Amino acid sequence: MHTPNLDKLAKSGMSFKSAVGAAPVCCPARAAFMTGRRPPKTRVWDNSHSTDFRIEGKGDPGAWRTMPGYFKDEAGLTTIGGGKTFHPNNPPNFDGNKSWNNSFVEYFPFDYYLKDEHCPNHDKHSKAGGFEASDIDTWCVLEQPDENFYDWRLANHTITALHKAKAAGRPFAVFNGFARPHVPLRVPQRIWDMYGPANDSSGIQEVKYPDLSEGYPPIAYHRQGHYKYNNYTVPTLPNEIYTSNFTEVTVPLDIQRTVRRAYYASVTWMDEQLGRILDTLDELGLADDTAVVLHGDHGFSLAESNEYFKEQLSEIVARVPLIVRAPWKPQTAGRATFVKANLVDLYQTLAELIGGPVPSQVADLDGTSLAWVFENPEHSVPLLEARGAAASREHANKA
Repeated sequence: MHTPNLDKLAKSGMSFKSAVGAAPVCCPARAAFMTGRRPPKTRVWDNSHSTDFRIEGKGDPGAWRTMPGYFKDEAGLTTIGGGKTFHPNNPPNFDGNKSWNNSFVEYFPFDYYLKDEHCPNHDKHSKAGGFEASDIDTWCVLEQPDENFYDWRLANHTITALHKAKAAGRPFAVFNGFARPHVPLRVPQRIWDMYGPANDSSGIQEVKYPDLSEGYPPIAYHRQGHYKYNNYTVPTLPNEIYTSNFTEVTVPLDIQRTVRRAYYASVTWMDEQLGRILDTLDELGLADDTAVVLHGDHGFSLAESNEYFKEQLSEIVARVPLIVRAPWKPQTAGRATFVKANLVDLYQTLAELIGGPVPSQVADLDGTSLAWVFENPEHSVPLLEARGAAASREHANKA
């Protein structure tokens, strides 16, 4: 993939190669890392818009201090938010003033797209075996100016917020949740063209492992996304087991490659917007004392195991990218670690990394601080060496 800004960030920070999210779907994963509490505590299990950890969570969730809430109320930072941080409507208004200094910079609301349709060319919806993808599960290439894409505007909001915080002399914690590479995979034509001729995706890497592993438990499998099938029959009797009923329809190779191309292009588009924010930190003289954290919420299958999206309990869906750049820890620049990390660890890790007070609700938090990894170079390796190790581990896991 073309990711010059992600590559630059990785060369200046620590990459966690064994990082995972708390759940293989957006809402519970985000509730977990934003609160520092796993799904059994947040009681957020899926993307239902009726699920609100502030209401459903165990204990006294109305009084929970989220990660941005900690930065705001205990660490003395101005918290600014935009995009998909919490999952939309979970909680309402992205937790409002409990988490954000909205009186300083108003939260920038999230949407997957800016136009009335996910993609104007609906014949791009992929189908197989008589099943049609949902409206959002599609891709398209649009010859439109950058400002017609949500992530460009979100990056603008973040850049404006950085300028305002700098001018006011206020230390800050800015949370920026890009839409891409989530579906619908809407990308500008010039980004799509980086991956070959307009209608030829033959140069895109083929799926390595298109079939389910032998003995894969049906309860752990959910075929969801561009090719959407039923995944299992729910038990109705005591002691009845889950039984799979997924089809053996094989997704055509050209469609596999085209969907992957749309995803890669979406990552490149996001990378371009990330670069604009990183450049702003440099221009404002903030880069040397600002921690930068980049991560997703879960993985995407992209046709591995004949599944395209998420919601299955496999390593490829559980794993997430995680890069942490702490400029005052120069020994970590361009390093990678295989230390086990979960995104619920971020709350306590960042609190310690920035020298903040121990969170007042630490006894109720899940996860643990990984700040010690930044102090011990023996727990990491050079980034290029880690890439080779990751390839070897992948082969061993499949074998």
